[in-house]
Amino acid sequence: MPAVQYYELEVQLEKGPHLPEGWSPGRRFCSPGSATLMELAEAIDRSLGRWDLAHLRQFVVGDREYTIGDEEGAGEGATTLDQLKLTTGAKFTYVFDLGDDWRHLGVVLNAAADLYKRWDGWKPKKPEVTYGWGSMPDQYGVDEITDDGPVEDFPEED
Repeated sequence: MPAVQYYELEVQLEKGPHLPEGWSPGRRFCSPGSATLMELAEAIDRSLGRWDLAHLRQFVVGDREYTIGDEEGAGEGATTLDQLKLTTGAKFTYVFDLGDDWRHLGVVLNAAADLYKRWDGWKPKKPEVTYGWGSMPDQYGVDEITDDGPVEDFPEED
């Protein structure tokens, strides 16, 4: 049985419809090779504060595209990182919401069976954020709460 592979990945937002010029938030992740593309997509989206996740996503690795459905996991979301045979230095693209085209550039910083030793023996079971920078603009361009405050309690019945 081959050793479990672990990956250290960096993903940085390059383009999006509400992304100010020069703004490029990013995150680093550690992940086991058994993690699926859907799990990595969900980790990226959560780490960047996305809240409406019912959109198609796509990874591009080399000359191959992997399209992933919404929360039902349709498409090629079950493909694992190990199946991609990623090596240190490999680059990939992740697109959230194919209509709005939130485009991220990714790179494999490290790929090794004993990478977990650098994490004090921690063996993540799914992709986990280890470091991040920059804040993410709202996916629909909302920059402030525009309502009149909290909903008042319902009036008492007579």
